[in-house]
Amino acid sequence: MPSSRRGMSMIELLVVITIITVALAIYLPSVQGAREAARRSQCQNNLKQIGLAFHNYHDMNSVIVPGRIWDNGCGTSEATACQDTPWTMLILPFMEQSGMYKSYNFDLGAVGAWGEGLLANLTVTNTNINSMMCPSQPGSGKINGWWGRTAAPFDNQFHLPGEYLSADLAGISMSRSNYAANWGNTNWGQTDIPSNPDGVYRQSPFGHRADIRLEDVLDGFSTTIFFSEVLYGAHADVRGTRSLSVAGSTNYNACFLPNTFDHLYGLSTSQTGDRLSHTSLCVSQPPSMTCTGVDDKNGAYAGSRSAHPRGVQALFGDGSVRSIRTGINPQVWLGLHSIDGGEVVSTDPL
Repeated sequence: MPSSRRGMSMIELLVVITIITVALAIYLPSVQGAREAARRSQCQNNLKQIGLAFHNYHDMNSVIVPGRIWDNGCGTSEATACQDTPWTMLILPFMEQSGMYKSYNFDLGAVGAWGEGLLANLTVTNTNINSMMCPSQPGSGKINGWWGRTAAPFDNQFHLPGEYLSADLAGISMSRSNYAANWGNTNWGQTDIPSNPDGVYRQSPFGHRADIRLEDVLDGFSTTIFFSEVLYGAHADVRGTRSLSVAGSTNYNACFLPNTFDHLYGLSTSQTGDRLSHTSLCVSQPPSMTCTGVDDKNGAYAGSRSAHPRGVQALFGDGSVRSIRTGINPQVWLGLHSIDGGEVVSTDPL
């Protein structure tokens, strides 16, 4: 007796597949959006933790945590290389990292004479700190491939500048950070830009001074950015390196709007991008991480960027974290980065 059961026809199967495809097309973006919202929230919490550590540092020391510390007279030779210890090391005790702080050799610092600081502090500098990294940016969070400079062609390896030729430095790896200090509107040296009359340095909360207090922030805490997001580079690119103080590592400049490469004073385009202080420090990755390496430490600069769509998150002096859209008014953006410029800044269009 013939069976009365009947399989699905080709048309019915195609209809079912179409329905599933449409459902997935609707469902998957919402899932991805929810995941990104969770990552953004984590980044916001990380910034708030940095803000709390920053204020606790000030309460204990009566001064804003210095952007970098070094001895006077350093940097005149290989034997007197600067410690160049960045702010990220100084706030470790206030971020539940007292063990790492106690293990850090501040006498040698981040670099030290003959690069000895790179070796002495390797355990601390190579350890990832989750609260310093945003989960929106994928990757291991390590700068890798550090080697003494050789005659070999550049191969995405980091070649230490000529004063550090020791073979002992081969293979050094360092952890990253997605949060950087506001280094002002011009460059790492915090100098004026002669080629543009508008490129006058406006005093920022962080930099080479170590005597700035919260009471010096005359423009107001709610209209002054202290920290913002940055993206770390690939391979040996120095951007976002947690334990260094060179341009783009633990600091950024407001000479670019968020997530852009149109230099506000006309020094860079999307083709040239960030200007890093040595060719060995730059691994250009267009279109989001373009860079140019130049032998000019003071004239180097790098911008604020994130893996979030449509902008970056920034920590203000009052402890609030706010999203800054990519298309923010340039004058508002610049005004948010000075502490005593007297700019009248409205945060409504952020």
